[in-house]
Amino acid sequence: MDYGSCTSENFALRRTFVRGVDVGGGWQRLAESHSFGAAFGELVRTRRGQKGLDQVALGRDVYGGRASDKDLKTRVSRLENGRVSSPQARTVQAYAHALGITDEEISALRAGRPLPDHGQTDANLAMLSKIGAFVDAQAAGIPEATLIDLARRVREDVADADAALRELDRAVEIAVRVQREGAVGSNHADFVDAVLARVAELSRGGAYKQAGDEIDAALAREAEESAARAARLLDSGVEMAVLARDAPRAAALLVRRADHDAGGRATFDGLRVLRDAWYVRGRDKGLTLDLRVAIHLARQTLARAGTPDRRGAAGNDLGIALRTLGARESGTARLEEAVTAYRAALEEWTRDRVPLDWAMTQMNLGNALATLGERESGTARLEEAVAAYRAALEERTRDRVPLDWARTQMNLGNALRTLGERESGTARLEEAVAAYRAALEEMTRDRVPLDWAATTCSLAYAQAQIAERTGDLALALSALPMANEAHRVLDEGGHEVWARYAGNVVSRIRDIVAEVGG
Repeated sequence: MDYGSCTSENFALRRTFVRGVDVGGGWQRLAESHSFGAAFGELVRTRRGQKGLDQVALGRDVYGGRASDKDLKTRVSRLENGRVSSPQARTVQAYAHALGITDEEISALRAGRPLPDHGQTDANLAMLSKIGAFVDAQAAGIPEATLIDLARRVREDVADADAALRELDRAVEIAVRVQREGAVGSNHADFVDAVLARVAELSRGGAYKQAGDEIDAALAREAEESAARAARLLDSGVEMAVLARDAPRAAALLVRRADHDAGGRATFDGLRVLRDAWYVRGRDKGLTLDLRVAIHLARQTLARAGTPDRRGAAGNDLGIALRTLGARESGTARLEEAVTAYRAALEEWTRDRVPLDWAMTQMNLGNALATLGERESGTARLEEAVAAYRAALEERTRDRVPLDWARTQMNLGNALRTLGERESGTARLEEAVAAYRAALEEMTRDRVPLDWAATTCSLAYAQAQIAERTGDLALALSALPMANEAHRVLDEGGHEVWARYAGNVVSRIRDIVAEVGG
């Protein structure tokens, strides 16, 4: 990632004036026992000292350049000494903007609460220093306090550190774009005035038809520009919802934008394309918020679906987004919702009417159930997953859709292997090996190298697990080169997640070989 000019040295200098004083310091006790004005004045004095500003310089930032130096110094001094018991809201905001005081800190002072932990402020600044858009945000004039608050929102919403960085980078890019777009003015009033002046001139000369033509042309232009203004406002509304991490609002505005573009009501297929764009970005870039937006877009699309085929398609879309997000979360609520969505879709996409769509949804249901089963201690969900995969294979036959058949076999193998790990004996593991080998009959190395490698890796691991339980050293040894080759293909193919998993499998198989052979 491009760190721009935010070197660690520069960051260390910057944080000395952004972070607060010791949370046990005198100004916090003031917040608990004195007026807001006194507490705020003490905080202003502290932050001014950290920034290295004198009272006159701060006064010019807050009050402007009309007052004399003496007057500015007096006004700042009165506030810092607690002699302004109830400073006006605009004055508070002006000081906050100049000194990087956050809304959260102001709210805490007003309520007499302890100020926020500035260790968290340091952590938020550390995140900001790692994203390329930070320098652009500073250049765009976005207050540091606003950026810190944006980082806080992301950190509270996204547990994974790498994912939080990706989310923050995108959020800051949007914040910068909003500032740049806001700087572009409009000459709408000038346009209307110019048209009316031209019409008046033509009217004075009796050229009423020509004047009327001018009005018609102006109305056409006004309609076009009005539509463009509405689109711009809707786009800005989406950006604000994204910055607020308000997925339902973002989705609602996106649908309004789609309706606007359609001149009435967006088509069902158009809404699915919109949902797909947010889903794919969230899935491939690891953006949690985008997946949430995709979920709400799928719900709105489902609400507009007027036929069984459309309800089946929208329900399947909803299940996919829920399962993808649920797989990244620690709980099971989203996965349970995904199972519900898939089962509802299966009531619309029936086997007798659309057998392949039914089979695809059965496989997706199996994926959600298998993910749930991996998180639960029992085997009920895994058994349900196996049943769903086997149902899918009744329509996803090798002759009909060979690669879909093979991928379903691979998923079936994964569920069976997980079941086998929880059961004694090797029956389930043997079934998993059979499923993987079937999948490899169609997922050949030449045809789909990454799928081949992933399946080969899983096959090698299942064989090694059987060898571990049976003491079969030859079987364990045969699994090792398979896993090594799969790891090499995945690594060279650039699939980091699968390559990392394959590397772990190779290490585990080596341990099994050592255990069985020892």
